[in-house]
Amino acid sequence: MLFAGTTEGRKLCEYLTGKNCDTYVYVTTEYGRELLPQADNVHIHTGRMDEADMLKELEAKKLLMPHTHMPHRLHIILKMCVTSRTFLM
Repeated sequence: MLFAGTTEGRKLCEYLTGKNCDTYVYVTTEYGRELLPQADNVHIHTGRMDEADMLKELEAKKLLMPHTHMPHRLHIILKMCVTSRTFLM
């Protein structure tokens, strides 16, 4: 589970795509989606998510890599990781 809203997030997605990792990427805009690689192992969610939506996804994925411009949401992300026993990278 990769929250990709930065250049680093896109580069990490490209790297994981090349390693054939099943990658679930979350971006807010269509523009962000267009920048990501298109591949069978890349699953892209476009649009805003509230805390409940993120927690639901986290419970299924168990690994989170936040690379966004939203440091103000970091406390929410950390709380969800503890709640869902998810690994944070």
